[in-house]
Amino acid sequence: MKLIALLLLVVSSVPEATPTPDPLARIAIIGASASAGWGVVIDDVPSNNPTPIHHKHVDLAEVLPIVLTGAKPHMSRHVGVFFFANPRKVGRIEMDAALAADPTLIVAVDFLFWYAYGDRPDSARMSMLARGLRELERFEGPMLVGDIPDVSDAADVKPIALISKRQVPSPETLLALNARIRAWADEQPDVHVIPLADTVARWRAGTPPNLNGHAWPADCRFIQFDRLHPTAEGLVASAELVAESIRSHVMPVEVQADPAVVLENLRTTKRTTTP
Repeated sequence: MKLIALLLLVVSSVPEATPTPDPLARIAIIGASASAGWGVVIDDVPSNNPTPIHHKHVDLAEVLPIVLTGAKPHMSRHVGVFFFANPRKVGRIEMDAALAADPTLIVAVDFLFWYAYGDRPDSARMSMLARGLRELERFEGPMLVGDIPDVSDAADVKPIALISKRQVPSPETLLALNARIRAWADEQPDVHVIPLADTVARWRAGTPPNLNGHAWPADCRFIQFDRLHPTAEGLVASAELVAESIRSHVMPVEVQADPAVVLENLRTTKRTTTP
């Protein structure tokens, strides 16, 4: 009896294992104007009018839950259209807010963009990128981080370009920056790179994507007139790209891969995410 009592005492004293949180329970979006949906509006009803009177603005935090049909994440958005003005300050503010939301997954599609671009010499871009990477290292959990696309032709938009040539890294520097992001991600156990650079290059070349097993029509327009920000279709494609990374690196999940269905659902779904 004493032996049995001792065994029961030992068993009862073993702490219960802490359950692993669902990675898709609380998703925090951090980033710049692309994630914020700068200039992205959709009409309330299907229309051929390029500037619909009745419309609403959408961002990545609203699109992603509609794509992730197999999950019901609580979304928090920590994005800013003025990231370019002060990446060090804005990046710190965004990361502070994201961590305060206790996320189980952070999605940072364009968070690093203005640490790479910006009004500074090429020689200073790598050290600036290192600041952005240090901000991301503050989160100890699953994270999806976009690399840096080539948007140099946005500086040639007439009559007014939203980005200047002096803000654009040279091709060689851009390659080095993306190599550093990939090497850094390889050193982080829960960080995975969203291949934004290659994807945007294909979009700009007119190659329609095949995302989550769905081939997109060839007439889709992914980039706005400014050659910098995504259109509504481009934002949906970005969410699909995030979903592919989740399925490949985080956990299996059912998705809605048809962009027409996603856009229709966006028209009828009220905003339920936090500011």
